[in-house]
Amino acid sequence: MEKHDGTVGTQFPALRGKTLSGKEIVFPGSVEGLVTLLAFAFERQAQTQVDSWVEPFAHTFGGAKGCAFFEVPMLAGGWKLLAGYIDGGMRGGIPAHRHDHVVTYYGKLGLYTGALRMKDRSLCHCFLLDRKGIIRWTGKGFADAESLENMLDTTSALLRGR
Repeated sequence: MEKHDGTVGTQFPALRGKTLSGKEIVFPGSVEGLVTLLAFAFERQAQTQVDSWVEPFAHTFGGAKGCAFFEVPMLAGGWKLLAGYIDGGMRGGIPAHRHDHVVTYYGKLGLYTGALRMKDRSLCHCFLLDRKGIIRWTGKGFADAESLENMLDTTSALLRGR
């Protein structure tokens, strides 16, 4: 877990993308009222890092009322011309039941890397949002036992209204 990285306690900035199933999503508005894990990756190689956070979260809270999770591949705006091809490739490699949980962003990366302090683009960056879109926990890289426990405990507390 990140010790206080400066983003905990701040409003998550508006980010627009589309799920692999074709739904338009705007974070945090589209998940208002839900405790939400967002896992960002800038490189394909970071997928195993993303999985180290998302899989335990989905296993623990995937069916929980009031909870959501999303993987967010971040691609620079220049890739938007190939979005159909790229998203199609992702759809082919990701099980259909996960398509609603993958939101691809094509645009200016600096808007988010700066605001969310995602300096190392080789790492997965995770943010746990409360029901109002406030960042309550952050993590990056591979999940370890202590960080996972902290994320899951924080999620449980937020779901209980704390």
